[in-house]
Amino acid sequence: MKKIINLILGRASIIALFILLQVAWAIAVLWQFSYKFTYANLLFRGIAILVVLIIVNKWVNPVNKLSWTFLILLSPMVGLPVYFLFGRSGLTKGTQRKMDEYNRMVSAYLVRDDAVERKLSEEDASVYNQSRYISEYAGFPLYQNTGTKYFACGEVMFQDMLEDIEAGYVTTVIVKDMSRLGRNYLQVGYYTDNYFPDHNVRFIAVNNGVDSDQGDDDFSPFRNIMNV
Repeated sequence: MKKIINLILGRASIIALFILLQVAWAIAVLWQFSYKFTYANLLFRGIAILVVLIIVNKWVNPVNKLSWTFLILLSPMVGLPVYFLFGRSGLTKGTQRKMDEYNRMVSAYLVRDDAVERKLSEEDASVYNQSRYISEYAGFPLYQNTGTKYFACGEVMFQDMLEDIEAGYVTTVIVKDMSRLGRNYLQVGYYTDNYFPDHNVRFIAVNNGVDSDQGDDDFSPFRNIMNV
């Protein structure tokens, strides 16, 4: 009980109380002003509507939109000053200059390729319309990546990974847990105990805490059996 009394009568509580009283007094003054000066009230409401339209069309958190819209329309005399003081999320001049510089650097690589767009429109009109929407909305043109291969299932990808290991392209294999490497515990044991070490490949199973660089894990064989 004593702690609660000290908290209520503490310095921070008293300062907060005076701040709230000051804010309440300012709101009351602005409220009375809006009723006594009709034309000023209409002007502020017109500005409030314009500001709300701008807020609604911004790509920000919908909760923030709703909060500012409610406050501004409820009391423009209070909501507008508060919004202009605390509601706008703009960049500093230095940050804006850096962003403009990066955008100029990136824009050199964002070049439209009419041939790629034409090819996609002929293959699938629906996908082409989606890509055009993304290009117009986000500013990223359609890009054809011929260096990426799509795998229909993990088994096909695994065979390609083994080929890359044989060619010396892979130095580390990371999986979520041991079951992602395989369900056959004998086959998994072969890869972890023989194949990967013979090819100088580091094997990591994140959820099981397995890392071949940290030495042998005595519980790995039991995990493999449980994953069957």
